Amino acid sequence: MSKIAALCIAACFELGNATIDISTWTPHVMGAYVWLPAVMLCCERVLARPTPARAVRLAASLTLALLPGAPQVVLFACQLIGLRLAWELLLRRAERPFAAILAVGCGLVLSLMLAAVQVLPGIEVARDSVRGAGLTEADILSSGAFRWEHFVSSLEKRLAVGNPVIVVPAGVAAAGLIVSRAQGPALFYAAAGALYFVLAFGPATPLFTLYQQLPFGDLFRLPGRFLWVSSFCLAVVAGCGVETLTAGFRHAVGRGC
Repeated sequence: MSKIAALCIAACFELGNATIDISTWTPHVMGAYVWLPAVMLCCERVLARPTPARAVRLAASLTLALLPGAPQVVLFACQLIGLRLAWELLLRRAERPFAAILAVGCGLVLSLMLAAVQVLPGIEVARDSVRGAGLTEADILSSGAFRWEHFVSSLEKRLAVGNPVIVVPAGVAAAGLIVSRAQGPALFYAAAGALYFVLAFGPATPLFTLYQQLPFGDLFRLPGRFLWVSSFCLAVVAGCGVETLTAGFRHAVGRGC
């Protein structure tokens, strides 16, 4: 990806609604959330060429995300890694599928070992808390459910809370997907962003009921936090859109030179 496209991803993520929301509402989570781009970068590199060194880098980035003590963000990151790996395997794009599975698996396990000094006490505390038996639906929705009306209102008023969409990056992302015919990882991040957007509505959709059956699916409150992942995915797709839209211009300039 070109430097300008990478810069657009960084700006969209750093100035995105999720980042603003977390930094003002739950700033203690920011220490984990800021590592999400690095985690997924390491994941992409492992999938491109699985090596022990790249698996260690993936583990290191996840460890740094675990240490601040906000495990929900790391759970989202691990889910995104799993979905990304499954996407490559289903489309048969991974040149060495077994090596990719092994490298990703080793990275996930090694991160837990490296962050054990933080993870193990956290598990002990959680085990003796209300989360020890899993949260009920009432616990999960203790602060209210995220509804479609909330999203529409946030979008109209340009609010950060409950709004993963920034108009200009979303337009660039859509244009990039159309022009490129959704080639490369852009389609995955667009699909993942849409998936987590639907999950944010909680029990209002059957998809959330299925999600609760997954490991740790009933461990955290507030389904609206799924929008944190949607905001990150929008930033990536917007960068892919910039890359696609500027590729022709760069090619024309190169030919002219």
